[in-house]
Amino acid sequence: MGSADRGRKTARSRFEGLADRLERAFVWEVDADTLQITYVSPGIETLLGIPPRHCLSIDFWATCSRSDDVAVLKCMLDAVRVERSMRSCQHRCVAGDGREVWLHTIVWPAAADGGAAKLEGVSR
Repeated sequence: MGSADRGRKTARSRFEGLADRLERAFVWEVDADTLQITYVSPGIETLLGIPPRHCLSIDFWATCSRSDDVAVLKCMLDAVRVERSMRSCQHRCVAGDGREVWLHTIVWPAAADGGAAKLEGVSR
């Protein structure tokens, strides 16, 4: 493993370590083309009662968002992907126990490191 790879791995480890300690927010990363979640911090379980590993196997935005908010969220994610600029919105998610939770979500394009383009965000 080269020093650049070790540096990226160390930076990723620090990022996940910080994200894992958030209490009233969760950090996430999605594939910019498919919008499939590739990483989500444990804070999602505290806020929404949804285990992080579950989010990796579902269309999170369509499954967990209120149906009338899905189009707004996907439009925002598409705008970030195309325009390569930060965006934010407020939307409702349905928690694991059925509660409706308002979230403020901020999304930005992630720096490409040779892999698939990613979007990163924080929801609180």
